[in-house]
Amino acid sequence: MLIFAPWQRSGLLSWAALALLGAAASYAVAFAYMARKLTDKRAPMAMSAAQMLMATGWATLSAPVAGPVDADLVGLGAVTALGVLGTGVTFYLNYRLIADEGPTTAATVGYLLPVVSVGLGALLLDEQVGLRVLAGMAVVLIGVAMARPTGARGTARATTTARKPKTVYAP
Repeated sequence: MLIFAPWQRSGLLSWAALALLGAAASYAVAFAYMARKLTDKRAPMAMSAAQMLMATGWATLSAPVAGPVDADLVGLGAVTALGVLGTGVTFYLNYRLIADEGPTTAATVGYLLPVVSVGLGALLLDEQVGLRVLAGMAVVLIGVAMARPTGARGTARATTTARKPKTVYAP
């Protein structure tokens, strides 16, 4: 909220501010749900592939409603590369991170995105970063640090290894 400051345009209790709060809450709930219901600790590739195939199926079903599309091989190749490399690999890494480190640690990756994007904007595009934005970045970094498990290997790893079956599976 401090980084994007939606209240500057339409007030503190605006739809933009509520949308940011709702997105953050949904993000946290989604990771807990994925860890409990969707993550098979032995098959993050299968889970991410199934999710991508389902999304492709729904997108294909919606194609007739979208109207005529002027697609060539370069455009289709670009969309395929973005889907496989940009989204597919990210989904695999996300499920793998949830399986290996737990949902809390995995969720912190997404909270770092605004910090990185604002930092890169300031570094590469000479965007102005004020005191409010720096304070927001500090709040995010402190929150992520506080959410990290403590101990030698982390509490998240200790709880996930305790639930693994006794049968050894090949990677």
